[in-house]
Amino acid sequence: MKKQILLIASILLLTGISSFAAGDNSVMYGFSAGYCRSMFSNTISSSTYNYDLLPVFQNASGNGYFIGITTRISLPFLSGTEIKSSFTGKLAYENHPAKGSVLGERYSYLVETSPGVYSTILESTIDYKLDLSYSTVNLGLIYSARLFNSNFSVDLGGSIGIAIQNRYVTSMNLITSPTLTLPEISLKGADSIAKSLVIRFENNDRTGILADDKIPDVQNIRFGFIFGIRYDIKINKFIVSPNLIYNYGNKVSSLNFGVDLLF
Repeated sequence: MKKQILLIASILLLTGISSFAAGDNSVMYGFSAGYCRSMFSNTISSSTYNYDLLPVFQNASGNGYFIGITTRISLPFLSGTEIKSSFTGKLAYENHPAKGSVLGERYSYLVETSPGVYSTILESTIDYKLDLSYSTVNLGLIYSARLFNSNFSVDLGGSIGIAIQNRYVTSMNLITSPTLTLPEISLKGADSIAKSLVIRFENNDRTGILADDKIPDVQNIRFGFIFGIRYDIKINKFIVSPNLIYNYGNKVSSLNFGVDLLF
């Protein structure tokens, strides 16, 4: 599958370069970049052991970005010469991170203020966190139809992506007073059943990693349905095209705001 995507990308690139060199405006080549709001619709347990008392993360989201190359083929309307629609091919790297946080148990600690003397009580809270790392090389094909002879167009299309990153990490983190950073205050001293599920400790034993694995229900090949709107601004031989596109996929969707630069 990776070889097919690279082959299609090469065809798009060579077609765009050759048409630009020949002065043919029916095929344009350029770059695309922008911001994406990533949305995950799956459910992730804090631990791979699915312990019932631990928090469950649902519908995580985050801010990412995309960058890539694009080729647009303009189509005359019926037998006329006025351009009413176009096809656009895009090959892009898309980064879709997401995070989640749930406050958990509270604990009281007796702090040893002098040898053998415990006189300070410290209240602490466990903060459960989720970090998702999901990125793809994405190939999209979009049909654009102009609205009422304006510079606005409606986009419809599809995409296929291959995951480069597909990983999640859940952790339990000990929150203490910012004025008290005593090294002896750690998760290892907490009376918590969740502590027995920790696969490794970090941050002076104040962070316990509960899971570090592939994202549940999210495949390494992602299919998406694209719809959105764009506005073309012609500047000499260039077209600047800001666009807002929603890419709906199984378990992973994104709202993309970007700009295409075509020449």
